[in-house]
Amino acid sequence: MEVKRAYLGALESCKVNVSIETVQRFRDLLWPDAPPLNLRQAIGKKIVQVRTGLLTQELLSDKTHFSVPFISAVERGLSNTSLDQIDTLAAALSFNVLQWMGQEWFAFSKIQMDEWLTVISNALAITPSQRMLRKTVCDDLKLLRKGVGMTQDQLAEAIGVTKSRISQIERSKSNITLETLEQIVVAIVQRKSAKQSMSFVVRVGAKISELRKQQHYTQNKLGELSGLGRATIARIERADEATSVDQLEQVSRALGLEPKTFIEGLYPKPSPDAPGVKHPFSLAVDSLRKSKAP
Repeated sequence: MEVKRAYLGALESCKVNVSIETVQRFRDLLWPDAPPLNLRQAIGKKIVQVRTGLLTQELLSDKTHFSVPFISAVERGLSNTSLDQIDTLAAALSFNVLQWMGQEWFAFSKIQMDEWLTVISNALAITPSQRMLRKTVCDDLKLLRKGVGMTQDQLAEAIGVTKSRISQIERSKSNITLETLEQIVVAIVQRKSAKQSMSFVVRVGAKISELRKQQHYTQNKLGELSGLGRATIARIERADEATSVDQLEQVSRALGLEPKTFIEGLYPKPSPDAPGVKHPFSLAVDSLRKSKAP
């Protein structure tokens, strides 16, 4: 199994979403004596079992914002579902999927199960602080969208993704890159200048480089302190890396800065007004809609 060391580090510190196929490969490698198990089929059957008598696929779709065809594919074991998606489905069904995984996927003994549940509890206690910036950004995007009266469907269509993806972003369920953040901001605010000026990736990369040098850190030192590695820091500063919001949080903490440091000025500060209240920049959206009207 060929996996980069940096990916393993990110995986073990819960900084990347993982697909079932990846989990399957790790299970087969680390537990070679465990009974053979197709994880796609196992999670699909379990979801059907928990959902039956509780929710239809349509109602589960409404609660999770996943499409019915996607839920159907998961239940039939045909989708390479991610752990974040499984977590969303399990939460909608009030199902403790993490404990079930330890029991069914890895066949842990009672002692191992106790250790497993302790690790899970610790991880869940740490996650909110680690992803504080992600939650801030995702909450801001939701307020910006609602501020101009745009629906999740309209935003999804504008940037070419599914409504489910927008829902995951707004609920902080999914890490997002600066490129995706910029796409969403431009789609909501409709600022032509946002496309003409330096991209978010370039602006943030330059800012990280400047603040790193002010503290007399080498790229190697910042890579070590942040856990990202020198090569990733170099790519971020050159703007060749698909820099994510979670990575910015790691860098800001390594530099002893507020997590918001690198996103300040990238997008308008959302208004705390009630959803649906029109803001000045919504005039551009109205104008665009009228220009497309038949």
